[in-house]
Amino acid sequence: MDVEACCPTTKMLNVDYLYLDLQRCDRCQSTDQRLEEALELLRPVLLKLGYSFKLNKIHMSTKDLALKYRFLSSPTIRINNFDLFETVTENECGCCSEISGHATDCRTFEEEGQTVNAPSVKFLIEKILLHILNKPKVNDLKPYVLPENLELFYQKKP
Repeated sequence: MDVEACCPTTKMLNVDYLYLDLQRCDRCQSTDQRLEEALELLRPVLLKLGYSFKLNKIHMSTKDLALKYRFLSSPTIRINNFDLFETVTENECGCCSEISGHATDCRTFEEEGQTVNAPSVKFLIEKILLHILNKPKVNDLKPYVLPENLELFYQKKP
């Protein structure tokens, strides 16, 4: 039975994956692969719930893009402009430090009491489902300033 035929979708989830590097950064690559897997596993459930989704991968290649997207840390996953994770914690990312020639901190994730560099597929599925169930209505946009860490990354990047 065709899941899409039986359950017309009415709600769109725009999933934005914001990252610094998918060529050399292990953290960005792992999160990217796990996000794709989580979304594919969720596809039939989302369809049953009346959702469809579009995954937008956005390379934060310039300071201008970082400013446009109010980029705080790499990698970032947003659904309909809401960060999937409540807080931003970071540690030094060797890959991005090599790219920029400067010590660069990238995002970490708190999963089951541990700090990890890339969230698991299970954790991503849980966060996506919680986001849908909680249906955030208002995005409390705080004043944005490009983090100093990223300012240095873009200055030093060849």
